[in-house]
Amino acid sequence: MSVILDIDLDYFALFEHPVREFTRLLTWAARPVDFVVEHHHDAYARWRRMAEAGSIEHPHLIIHAGEHHDMMSDRPPANFGSFLYFAMDDWPECRVVWLTRQPIDSPDIM
Repeated sequence: MSVILDIDLDYFALFEHPVREFTRLLTWAARPVDFVVEHHHDAYARWRRMAEAGSIEHPHLIIHAGEHHDMMSDRPPANFGSFLYFAMDDWPECRVVWLTRQPIDSPDIM
């Protein structure tokens, strides 16, 4: 089973001690960081290339640690606000779990 832990650094702005929480999450994952991208949706493009090349299985689970759900649109191309929609569309059997400290992208949060 292929599992992707997708960490958006905006998630850590929600914590009083962001570096400590980042370290805690990496310790929980019990593995090193595979790669870092500047633009979050570039991670999705890389996942696709890796799956197509057979270097990873098609993901069965994506754990997304982030402040936003990143499913803002179904209009191509995938971008930083929509890439999880496209991941779910590409891999319909894949489950996505959002890791957040508070409800995300809600009009009730001000």
